[in-house]
Amino acid sequence: MALYPKQMSQAIIRNLPEKTGASLDDWLDILEAENLNEKSDIIHFLKNEKKLGHFQAKVVLEEFKNHFSLIESETILLEQSKPRLKDALLGFDFNKIRIVRVKGSFEEKDWCSKNHFVYVVKGQIKIKFDSHIKSFTEGNSFSITKGEFSKHKLMIADKVNVELLVFEKE
Repeated sequence: MALYPKQMSQAIIRNLPEKTGASLDDWLDILEAENLNEKSDIIHFLKNEKKLGHFQAKVVLEEFKNHFSLIESETILLEQSKPRLKDALLGFDFNKIRIVRVKGSFEEKDWCSKNHFVYVVKGQIKIKFDSHIKSFTEGNSFSITKGEFSKHKLMIADKVNVELLVFEKE
């Protein structure tokens, strides 16, 4: 008898201890300790580092998403983009655009000192600097220069969905 997707997920969760040596709660603790926020990084870690099967990794990821905020990110390399986009960004020293989506509360754990130009497509964010916090809402854009003096952390309030365009140098 074929299983429906929800039944299949439940069966995978039920069989995790036998098949992997760790329960779902164990896997959630492992992922939390790894401090991974992007889906692609989590799947890569589970499949390549921890040797989970594809469907096991997908189910653990879905359960992790239900418990923690994640960043979904797509990267566009400017070398591979259309000429109009490259021309529009001429003069900016960026070669990568990330489309970042965050659902729910989030705060970066480590300080970032990279150079960014950010456009807030949706939602509201706060950027925490060493001495102050700045807020940005939908339609705002800002740049942060590279260096220790401008280190920063992204902060997002609970129950807020955010979408950002982040231009950066790879």
